[in-house]
Amino acid sequence: MAYDLYKEFRDFTCKNANITLSAGVTIVDPKFPIYKSAELAGEALDEKAKTGEKNRVCIFDEVFRWDVPPKETEFDTVLKLKDMLYDLLHTKKVSRALLYRIFETYADFEEFKKELERGEMKVHRVWRLLYLLKRFGERHKNAVSELKDIENIYIDTVWNKINWDEKGIKNKPEIIPAAVKWAELLTRGGEG
Repeated sequence: MAYDLYKEFRDFTCKNANITLSAGVTIVDPKFPIYKSAELAGEALDEKAKTGEKNRVCIFDEVFRWDVPPKETEFDTVLKLKDMLYDLLHTKKVSRALLYRIFETYADFEEFKKELERGEMKVHRVWRLLYLLKRFGERHKNAVSELKDIENIYIDTVWNKINWDEKGIKNKPEIIPAAVKWAELLTRGGEG
């Protein structure tokens, strides 16, 4: 809904680059007090999305740039990866274990970023997810193409964005866990 509002707002302002919209999105239990959830969303907006650059959204406690097509931004990649993961689980009946394995690999990547900053290189951390996706492809032959697409997003989001000279990452690898969390929420059991 936030992205739909954003797109309508951008159309309303004739895509004027000087008029931007930022958002803070929080997800809470239906029984959580409304006033408290509004406070949390306000904090996500003020303390995260509006800090530094403009025109960003904070979701799952991570901040991403967003814009309307044709320009693809970090949030677009989150959406695309979330949709791919959801389709794999919902349509192709791939095990939800895929989400947990990807998330574990990302946790490993946090350590990789620290090592990179120290000038160390333990590349196995990055390639672990690629191995995992291949293994899932062996078990789910009907999803090999989709798993390859996820692999390509991972390579582009993480590996291709490492600036080896400056020992840093030029992209937001947080795209991966945000998409995984979103897909996990969408595929949780229960009614409705």
